[in-house]
Amino acid sequence: MGHTCSSPPSTGLATIVRSILRELPGSDPSKTTPRDELIATLQERVTEPTVVVLDEGDDLPETDILDVLRCVPDMSWIAICHDDIDWLSRVDESIRHGLTDRSPQLDKFTTGELTDILDARQRVGLEGGVISRGQLRTLADDAAEIARRGIFALRAAAELAEERGHSTIEDIDVADSFARARRQLREQALESLLFHHLVLYEIIRRKGRIRTAAVNDRMMRLQLLPTMAATRRRSRSENGERSSRNSLRTTSPIVMARDRGGSTGHAIRRSHRHLT
Repeated sequence: MGHTCSSPPSTGLATIVRSILRELPGSDPSKTTPRDELIATLQERVTEPTVVVLDEGDDLPETDILDVLRCVPDMSWIAICHDDIDWLSRVDESIRHGLTDRSPQLDKFTTGELTDILDARQRVGLEGGVISRGQLRTLADDAAEIARRGIFALRAAAELAEERGHSTIEDIDVADSFARARRQLREQALESLLFHHLVLYEIIRRKGRIRTAAVNDRMMRLQLLPTMAATRRRSRSENGERSSRNSLRTTSPIVMARDRGGSTGHAIRRSHRHLT
């Protein structure tokens, strides 16, 4: 096996290809590199067996990325999704016939394994000695064997320590990190919703329990129902539905947290990339 690469949660084709290229030998592509050039570079750079893991791939059937990866010699991919039967039903038949029928089942991490994962992240993403092994184990235990929860809690603890002017991450920062991590995870989940799903979520969030007929009536008044079928078929581009979604709500707290530094000058984090 030559390489194993991971892609970011399902986004535009160009973003995924750039992410793969960054993990392969060679220079990183420019943000302005045209899509066709990115694809050509990917085909040239893969010279030995390579596996790409496509995380949060529920929307991938509506994009061209699977067809692009299929045409790259020596490249295999694994898509992670919530419902494999529904996912396969939306994949183009020419791609579906080339897939294996194996769905790997992965065990959840033990607390010890997740502690090791968080330790590796903090060694790269945090200044040395700012968090103890015991605190990492507390984060891992609360994460209920789910790595993403633990990683988000680790980042939240570091953010809180910086905001409070702590020179190291204290137990109170760890204790308070869980609520912030849950909020940030929810924000990230909302970020992945299609526009009309986001509107539906917001209606239910504001109204609580609501009858289906009332929801349909409300969305009809917003002129969303006539376009929902077309929206499902349309490939979600980096500048299409994402820009519509951004116009509906303000900047995500996750983005703001990344841009916000410690108010008292204590540097807890040194790399955001390894804490997400």
